[in-house]
Amino acid sequence: SFVAGDVRTVASTLVDALELSADSVTAASLTADPSQGGGSGTPGTTVPSGELTVSLAASTPGAANIPDGTSFNKVLTVNLQAGADGATVTGLTLKKTGYLLNTDITGVDVVDGNGVRHGNVASSLNSDSEVLILFGSNPVVVPANGQVSLTVRLNFSADTTASTVGMSLKSLTTTATVSGSLPIAGSQMSVVDGSNAVAAVTIDVVAVGGSSQTSMNADADNSQEITKFRITETASKEDVLVRKLTLFNYGNAADADYKDVELVATDGTVLATAQPVSQQVVFDLSSSPYKITKGQQKDLTVRMKIVGGTTKTIQLAVYNDFDLEVQGADTGAYVLPTGGTTDGGAVSFPLGETSTYNEVLIASGTLSFNKDVTSPSDSVNPGDTNVVLAKYYAKPVGEDMELRKISFGIEQDDSALTGNVYVKVDGSIVWSGAASTFAVDGTFGSKTLTTYPRLKAGQNNYITVEGSVPTTATSGVYYLVNDFDLTEAKLLISNTISDASTLAVNATDGNQIQVNSASMTAKTLSTPVSQNIVNGTNDFTFGTVEFNAQSSGETVRVSSVIVSNMGSGTVTDISNLELWDGTTQLTTSNSTATGAASTTFTFTSPLLVTKGTIKTLTLKGDITGSGAGTHQFRLHSVSATGKDTGTSVSITPTGSGQEMTIATSGTVTLSLVSGNGGSPVSVQTVNIGSTAGTYFAFKASAQNEAAKVRTLKLTASGTSLNTNSLVNLNLYRKVGTATMEATPFASATEMTCSSNTCTYTWTATDNLLPEPIQPGTPVTIYVKADVGAAGAARLGDDFVFSIAATTTDFIGVGDSTNAAFTVAGTPTASGATHIVPWSVKVFAESPTAPNSTVGVGSGSIVGKFKLTNLGSGVVTFTTSTFNGSGSSSTATYSLHASTDGGASTDSSVSLKAASSTLTWGDITDVTLNGGSSRYLTIKTGGTAGNYDTHQWSVNVIGQLTYSVAETALGYDENADGDLDDTVENLYVEGTPALEIVTSRSS
Repeated sequence: SFVAGDVRTVASTLVDALELSADSVTAASLTADPSQGGGSGTPGTTVPSGELTVSLAASTPGAANIPDGTSFNKVLTVNLQAGADGATVTGLTLKKTGYLLNTDITGVDVVDGNGVRHGNVASSLNSDSEVLILFGSNPVVVPANGQVSLTVRLNFSADTTASTVGMSLKSLTTTATVSGSLPIAGSQMSVVDGSNAVAAVTIDVVAVGGSSQTSMNADADNSQEITKFRITETASKEDVLVRKLTLFNYGNAADADYKDVELVATDGTVLATAQPVSQQVVFDLSSSPYKITKGQQKDLTVRMKIVGGTTKTIQLAVYNDFDLEVQGADTGAYVLPTGGTTDGGAVSFPLGETSTYNEVLIASGTLSFNKDVTSPSDSVNPGDTNVVLAKYYAKPVGEDMELRKISFGIEQDDSALTGNVYVKVDGSIVWSGAASTFAVDGTFGSKTLTTYPRLKAGQNNYITVEGSVPTTATSGVYYLVNDFDLTEAKLLISNTISDASTLAVNATDGNQIQVNSASMTAKTLSTPVSQNIVNGTNDFTFGTVEFNAQSSGETVRVSSVIVSNMGSGTVTDISNLELWDGTTQLTTSNSTATGAASTTFTFTSPLLVTKGTIKTLTLKGDITGSGAGTHQFRLHSVSATGKDTGTSVSITPTGSGQEMTIATSGTVTLSLVSGNGGSPVSVQTVNIGSTAGTYFAFKASAQNEAAKVRTLKLTASGTSLNTNSLVNLNLYRKVGTATMEATPFASATEMTCSSNTCTYTWTATDNLLPEPIQPGTPVTIYVKADVGAAGAARLGDDFVFSIAATTTDFIGVGDSTNAAFTVAGTPTASGATHIVPWSVKVFAESPTAPNSTVGVGSGSIVGKFKLTNLGSGVVTFTTSTFNGSGSSSTATYSLHASTDGGASTDSSVSLKAASSTLTWGDITDVTLNGGSSRYLTIKTGGTAGNYDTHQWSVNVIGQLTYSVAETALGYDENADGDLDDTVENLYVEGTPALEIVTSRSS
């Protein structure tokens, strides 16, 4: 009997797969080469007909042994080179060479350089040992001036008699003009017995749904198991590698009805993912083949995502044995599988197509529905129109649906919606009705849509409910879409109507939507902080006011504010009050020039505070009186409404501001700036002729009002200081945290000196500085100077900079009052600077690592320093004071030196005999040539106690001194007309410290 379900659509690729003799004609070959049919050609795409050169490829396989019972053995590779017009090849005629029987060849196929088969596998040769491979719907296209390689492969019977075989290309089916020396033959291969080495494979279909058809819902997001194949290595000769598996869909589902087809191993690993093309699914595992151990079997599961195709079927089968490509892991030989019978069919292929075995029927569509994650929950404003009250999604699976009926209500607290309520699907209105028809308690009711929207399968279709809020709504009112449900839809493929019971979606509420009317808070901030101010100050900032509309439902319009002065001072001492929005003064329709206990600002243009934002205003004024006392301003009241609704906004200002005190004058505090780039913190040396050294820095901080500096006197004092020792003074300014300015604001060539004290005074009629010193932004002044040149400056001079007196050395006036300010502080550099001809330095030599030990005997070395002359002339080392901090109070020590330039182990020169006095002072004078060094060694003068400790250091620059003769300097240093003198008491640079040394008896 005839059964409709047994009718199958046969793909063109299967028709083209028929095995042909060399002179056979198929529908595909007629399309590729119309001349086979005797006609003049088939209308369609123009086939390139240029020149085509055929040649043997360099990569063609060489002679080799091929085991029998194997497949896909490469025997010939040719190159096809097209000319400027390109070419299309629709078939090849091949001829067997060698002595192998034609019947021993069970398959011939052709693949391109990418491994893609063109045509199908021919299973026999004609009596002339020839075979025609037609490429059907997959011709070989050679691009213009391009090249394509084709490889011929052979399959051999397991019963093949050992012999030789090869293949040659006899002709091509093409419209191009072919050149080349045809036939082109490949190498002769030797077919040998492979039964003792080559694998054997079977493939079976394993039950998933079994012999009965299984119904599955479409689900585009999740994979479903469709079928399963079992691959077994049966010869136990070698492991096998699964490289490719091709499945054919015997069902009538279209390629677009399913996607993301996966081949899954038994451990859940996805081996390959493919998309259906022309009813075929090709799993390509060539980049990572799947291994099956010899003698074992593996089940491979096929699963997919079903997108649509209601009432259609899917049944995946292995159509031919060559659709499974399996390679021996050791021999590298491909073998063709034999079939199993688990689907109820015969051993022969196809496998998996029998009746309804593992066949899937795509069930009627289903519908998922819920509130969308983007459904609004934000508040709305009075007067808002067509606001989205709720948003849902409806997602059909398996087939499109036509939505016809819905049901919902709207809960409305205190203030009912106005106008119409709209239901939209993907932005288009499908139902509307008067808001007044909805019960305020949210009771739901059925609605038949005026337009039936099509809900697309496999995607979210968005449904919104919209309404308008009355302008009279107040904060706290809310709206809630209640029990929204889809109650009737038509399934467009199944052609059935589903009601609420069969759609089976759950009624779902939207989010509660609050009404947020105009609101705002107002606060007088605690900045600026309390401070002193002086009479005559203009544009002083008395307070800061904050308007906060972050929680407002609409922009707030401020028409006026009242500011109160709560201070103890006379209110009329403050005049010209102004409110500023950033850099813009807010104009008022009333005068605020005269100070009062309460001042009203009625804005000419209302101040708008945008909803969701904060606006800050500053209150400024002039101190025009002559009294004392305090002034403290705060916001007393605010008059405001909603910008759009005009609703009055109730505001109770908070905050009390800060108290400002009227002071009699400004003050400036001076403080020392020390450290890197500032005043020296300890004794230091400077070479004669040095330029632009920083020797002093101090900070000037103004209070009460900005300050102008009109007199600045610097003092440099020392134990010995001459006029020419310090020259070219420059003063630099740094404002606040900015960097120091590059250009000095004041300079002097030299100072006036008397009795080792030098001074210089700068004056100005208005201000020495480029701008007044502002309260809160101190100014740092850096003093840089040059040391006089050789012959001008005196070696051994030293100096310390300071501001010596507050009443005479730093004088100025307030910027507002023009009255003299009070000065506090006399900054003085902590460390003196000593002038030397060049650097002579002392360094720590040893020990510089902890845990050093020496013996207890006399003469043990407990410290070593290195003295280096970095200059060019000879100096004489004259005095030495080292600091000792050992544990022994009775030990004596001696001081020794190496020869000039001697090694660190040399201590042959005695500088001071053993003594308990650590401050050695004068020592035996030793010279030190320019660029040379001496090592200074400290030794114990007697037997030390066991575990006595010794530690040595130079704590202050100047503990070691040297002298230099004028002859070594090369000039008359003291300007007495000769070079007979010597400069004494020059400081050695450096304060090294050694590690502790412990005396041990053994």
